[in-house]
Amino acid sequence: MEKLNNYLKLQSEIYSYFIYKEAWESFPIVDYTKYYWTIKEDCVMFWNEMPSCELEEYEYGIINNEIYKKTNETMIKVDTHEDGNIFLAIFDNDKSVNYKEEME
Repeated sequence: MEKLNNYLKLQSEIYSYFIYKEAWESFPIVDYTKYYWTIKEDCVMFWNEMPSCELEEYEYGIINNEIYKKTNETMIKVDTHEDGNIFLAIFDNDKSVNYKEEME
């Protein structure tokens, strides 16, 4: 099946790029590059636009401190804390923000 082979090849390329080693579980890869984001303790927080005190924030737990940072993107294994949803979220490093500076 060509589509499946293409999918698995692309997944392998993404894993190689981030130097991610899959264990016995396979997690979906989700594009979060449209969000502004920051890491705060053991969570990744993200916003639809540049954060401010008025904006609603979203927060996912980071699993086992699995953060794979490259020059332009960062992949983080996250837990939504709802129904066991775990996935690999890819964020744009140009949209990484300093939480304390942006919230003041």
